[in-house]
Amino acid sequence: MAQSPLKWTEVNSSNVQALAYDPKTETLAVKFHNGGIYSYHDVEPGVLENVANAPSVGQAFNTMVKLRYSYLKWFNEADLERHLTTR
Repeated sequence: MAQSPLKWTEVNSSNVQALAYDPKTETLAVKFHNGGIYSYHDVEPGVLENVANAPSVGQAFNTMVKLRYSYLKWFNEADLERHLTTR
């Protein structure tokens, strides 16, 4: 099996648990504290850093990502990683 393209960055947020970016597929992956895992597509490089380093990660995510990019919801991290390694 191919190595996962995702390197998760834990963030300080009451809503967002961690972020990861795959430059090959331009996918931003987001894990939420409630267990939700989403992938956002055609995301420009640098968005992860902008969101992760914002004073409010949740607010930055809502402004810079949530309503701007198409997304998929995943049942688990393994399904997301399988999807990314086959693209």
